[in-house]
Amino acid sequence: AVILASGGVPRPPQIDGAAHCLSAWEAIAQPVSPGTRILVADETGLPVGVGCADLLARAGARVELAAADRMPGEEVGQTLHVAYLRSLYRHGATLTPNVTLAAVRPEGNRLRAELTNAYTGAVEARIVDRVVVETGTLPRPGPFDDLRPLSRNLGAVDHAALAAGRPQPPAASPEGRFTLYRIGDALVGRNVHAAITDAARLVRTL
Repeated sequence: AVILASGGVPRPPQIDGAAHCLSAWEAIAQPVSPGTRILVADETGLPVGVGCADLLARAGARVELAAADRMPGEEVGQTLHVAYLRSLYRHGATLTPNVTLAAVRPEGNRLRAELTNAYTGAVEARIVDRVVVETGTLPRPGPFDDLRPLSRNLGAVDHAALAAGRPQPPAASPEGRFTLYRIGDALVGRNVHAAITDAARLVRTL
């Protein structure tokens, strides 16, 4: 059996001006000068967005974390959530809930970002140096599609059997050399707990 846990890649934002945005992964890899104004727009509530905002704030940037949820880091565990918020407030970050990023466009040598309130539809503009967008992940391209034709199950999974703890059905392509499965973000973007559950359910049936 081959189990792919090859992760994902950032999901591109589907907004006007997406080319002017950085992913959270790109943002944490770039140097930040103190005082740089950065808007982090987080649509997932997972640790990536709030963690990126915290890292940038710690580096001295003037960060606003704009969350689509009722609070930033909605999906982060309670212990980490408290730690992140304490750090963000300590480092001067602004937290804005219930908004989504609608558009980004250049304005002089800076960027104009438009945020839409989820409840009123009101649009607010921010003039910043960088816009960071966290919209989750897509499966990393390549390995699964390369291996699928060589596998006995052609990469397919019987999800009812998996959830019930039963073995997978007979192979669809008996001439294949192995069975092929994906877990975690290699399958669909979720959190680490989902990846662990995927693995536990799968290996107990092999």
